[in-house]
Amino acid sequence: STQSTWENHQEAMALQNAQLSELGKASETKKDEFRKYLEKSGVIDALTKVLVELYEETQRPENGLNFIKKCLGAPTTADLDLVKKENEELHARHNQLQAQVDDLKQRLNQLLPEEAQQDRVDDPL
Repeated sequence: STQSTWENHQEAMALQNAQLSELGKASETKKDEFRKYLEKSGVIDALTKVLVELYEETQRPENGLNFIKKCLGAPTTADLDLVKKENEELHARHNQLQAQVDDLKQRLNQLLPEEAQQDRVDDPL
């Protein structure tokens, strides 16, 4: 009876080891597929190039992550701030020009003779 219990235990352990082995193989296959994807899509080459550039910098950048982002073509925080400021300035200039257009339309309509009042200049641009 002790021997059959021991044999049952050994069989259970063997089954468990076989299942773990299959999981390990599946995991290795998944890792291999992912590695192949990274290679094929150029991710590994791009990251390697960036890391080599970072390594070759004589003075280490204060923010390594921003350095990597910049090398990969992502805008930095400073770039975004500059674009936001420019956007605000352009919106302000647009509003200023629109006000001038509205004012000029109003003045033009006041100067038109009575018979031309039917064709007033107030259609949008």
